[in-house]
Amino acid sequence: MDFFFLPSPRLTSYPPSNTSILSEITPESAMYYSFHTTFSTPPEPGSVPSTVLGPAAALEELLRRGCTLATKPWVDNHWCLVLWKLAGMVALDPAKEAILEQKRWCWEEVIRQLLYRFVTRSTNWPIYQILKLFSRADTKES
Repeated sequence: MDFFFLPSPRLTSYPPSNTSILSEITPESAMYYSFHTTFSTPPEPGSVPSTVLGPAAALEELLRRGCTLATKPWVDNHWCLVLWKLAGMVALDPAKEAILEQKRWCWEEVIRQLLYRFVTRSTNWPIYQILKLFSRADTKES
């Protein structure tokens, strides 16, 4: 399965050959970007992608992988930030996109980033806050 970047049905880039498009992505506009799958590489002109992989698909994937506390607002927020981050990284060094092991502008990397954020930041954040409170209480003078 191949992944294609489409900010709108009219614009296709595989791999992102025009990094100026990626450099235009902002946290506000990233919500409207999705990965699309087709069965031909590159997609034939006028072909309709078979699957859209966006925030809703990301939420389904997180839930499928056991992140039962993931919510639509959380995924929507982090989807924008992850795409913005990855677009910036690709725009700075587009040559790495040609190396399969270093490819960042793909569905798998977005899911990997979301899983990292969910597991390390969201689920551990309350524990961190409690430990911070204890450490501050221990250092205060009586």
